[in-house]
Amino acid sequence: THSIKTNLAFAAQDSISYWDNRIIATVGARHDKGDTETQNFLAAGAPVVTADYGDWSTKYGLVVKPLPSKNLALFYNRSSTFIPVSTLDSNVNSPSYGQIFPNQIGEGDEIGLKVDMFDSRVVGSAVYFDSSLTNQLITVTTPEGFDIRQPLGKVTTRGVELDVSAKLSSRLTLLMSFSKLRALTLTGIPLRGNPQRTFAFFGKYSFQGHKLKGLSIAAGYRYAGERAGDANGTFYTPNLNLVNLNFIYTHKKWRAQINIDNLLDSTEVTGSINVARLDLYNKRNVTFQLGRTF
Repeated sequence: THSIKTNLAFAAQDSISYWDNRIIATVGARHDKGDTETQNFLAAGAPVVTADYGDWSTKYGLVVKPLPSKNLALFYNRSSTFIPVSTLDSNVNSPSYGQIFPNQIGEGDEIGLKVDMFDSRVVGSAVYFDSSLTNQLITVTTPEGFDIRQPLGKVTTRGVELDVSAKLSSRLTLLMSFSKLRALTLTGIPLRGNPQRTFAFFGKYSFQGHKLKGLSIAAGYRYAGERAGDANGTFYTPNLNLVNLNFIYTHKKWRAQINIDNLLDSTEVTGSINVARLDLYNKRNVTFQLGRTF
């Protein structure tokens, strides 16, 4: 399949603030217009299929800082968008054979808070989100027994995200994030490849003693819970656990860094199409970088 796509877009956004910038409102809009020419070279004599698309994307939000110190912010955002699709239905058994699938339409809401304490040495946020995306391609069976893809799916995603960064001292910095979400298709099947829980941690320690000045050690850990392995949820990939380690040394204009990716040399599944097609993370990998600023 060969596609040529052209797109023209324009956007505008405006913000207004009150009460010494403790209330901030934002509104914006974008319009996209374009066309797609698609041809299936696998089908002899297949015509060029042209589809025009155009639609508006909008967003608006509100931020309120109730305390005079402005170190606490409450916010709400609402957005809508659409995703142009150029995929051609190449299944001869489909009623939409030779046509381009319709664009995907999305809507989302999020509400949360952000705190900034101790001169920004501790910053954190908590967000609840609820979004949907329509016209997802799902596999259905025709009365004749053929499996075809049709834009009948709708994915609804709800969840929470937590983020915290802390500079505990001039030597030690910690970053942590956690998310819990539920992404379901219209039929109630979990969306392929989406973990219900994720957790990440990063820490960096910088030595300041005379002999080790300029040396830093950083470590990161990433966890992702089990994920639906295919579009029908017939199997789940195992939890993902990755550990990385970095050594950084800087001296004047020079910087040297050793990166150890997948420190534990574990076998991790990062994605899948079906039970026969799994994507695996690289085995342990060590790289060295040397740079100089001018």
